[in-house]
Amino acid sequence: METTIILARMLAVLYITIGLGILLNRERYTKIYQELLNSPALLYVSGIVVLLIGWFIVSIHNEWETGWPLVITIFGWVALIKGALILALPRAMQALATRFLKKGQAMTWEGLFALGLGIVMTYLGFAVS
Repeated sequence: METTIILARMLAVLYITIGLGILLNRERYTKIYQELLNSPALLYVSGIVVLLIGWFIVSIHNEWETGWPLVITIFGWVALIKGALILALPRAMQALATRFLKKGQAMTWEGLFALGLGIVMTYLGFAVS
């Protein structure tokens, strides 16, 4: 359970920071995403980072029992799969992300989702533990 709490707290800090960053600097984050998508090297490096984060979480926390720790396991697998897809199918992932960015409020929704996930992880990592 200690590993679960540490991961929940790590994800809480990460996602609250990302969510607030996006919501407070939406134009800047949109430019960052566009720059990432237009750079094969940055896309490649981001795929490696996401894959490694997912692998790390899955390797130390692959618990499939019912309950809130399952959220951490699912997060790890999603990151692992996303990283693998970015590396194996960069053009398809780039096209998908580009379509997402073209939607008017996409960054706002992404910021709200990240902030919400961070708040949930804060509750689970600090209040429930």
